[in-house]
Amino acid sequence: FLFRSEALRRIFEFKWKKYARKHYFKDFTLFIVFLACYVGMTLSTADGDLPFIKYPCLILTTLFALYHASYELRQCCASKSLSDYFSDIWNFLDISVLSMTLVAIFLILTQDALGYHNSRTYDYALSRWLALNSVCFWFRLIAYLRPSRQIGAMVRIIVQMVVDC
Repeated sequence: FLFRSEALRRIFEFKWKKYARKHYFKDFTLFIVFLACYVGMTLSTADGDLPFIKYPCLILTTLFALYHASYELRQCCASKSLSDYFSDIWNFLDISVLSMTLVAIFLILTQDALGYHNSRTYDYALSRWLALNSVCFWFRLIAYLRPSRQIGAMVRIIVQMVVDC
């Protein structure tokens, strides 16, 4: 394995401490804020009586989704092909979270614009969509725990179990 070499291990540790850790924590923090805005948007949509929370969270969620979408687009363009990009399960999950979030924002805005607040069918479909996307968000959060020495091995085991199914 790569880290059996003491020299390579030290190079990776140096690069981690010098550059990668700062970049990683910036991305992790942005994702946590994105998740918090999504949760705020979801809870205020479910309650219906919190427009002072709903709309700021909706705007921030949209901005974060567009920011992450631009990052994924740059990453996709840098890949050799689409199949190369989607060969990584985390990229597939990123695209799923982003597309589902943008659809959720569209559904919430449609609900507000068309006045579907008391439609049981629309509320049911929207709540299921938001819940499914929440699960994807939490799986994406797991990816950020991979570099952790305490949790990283467990994350790799969970991912391998999902891949093997």
